[in-house]
Amino acid sequence: MTDARTAPTVTRPDWDEYFLGIAEAVSARADCRRRRVGAVLVANNRIVATGYNGAPSGGPSCLAGECPRGLLDPATVAPGSSYDTGAGACVALHAEQNCLLYADRSRAESATIYVTHEPCDGCRRMIAGSGVTRAVWPGGQWQVR
Repeated sequence: MTDARTAPTVTRPDWDEYFLGIAEAVSARADCRRRRVGAVLVANNRIVATGYNGAPSGGPSCLAGECPRGLLDPATVAPGSSYDTGAGACVALHAEQNCLLYADRSRAESATIYVTHEPCDGCRRMIAGSGVTRAVWPGGQWQVR
């Protein structure tokens, strides 16, 4: 019989590590050939919504070869090039966008969004506009307000 003094020490992740791990699991559903991103919106340590990058429901699929950007050789797409126009146009919504679309604004206010990659400028604007007050990604975070 093991007594409490000799039992192995068991640790568990802090809340940020825990929800980042869930965001990583959510990213497995991404419909993108170039990058898999997951997002989890959390209020009071409870999950409000999740999202991953991919085309709107019922739309074209990057994994099925229906996204112009997904078909390009990554070496030919200039860093920072537009996702919305030209040869590098993308059919997907970002994980943060999909996550916030599935959350009611009243539940997003004062919440934290966990993302597997640092949010782009457009997603930062959407996060700020949604009422979310904190964004966390591996190696960084942003206090929105």
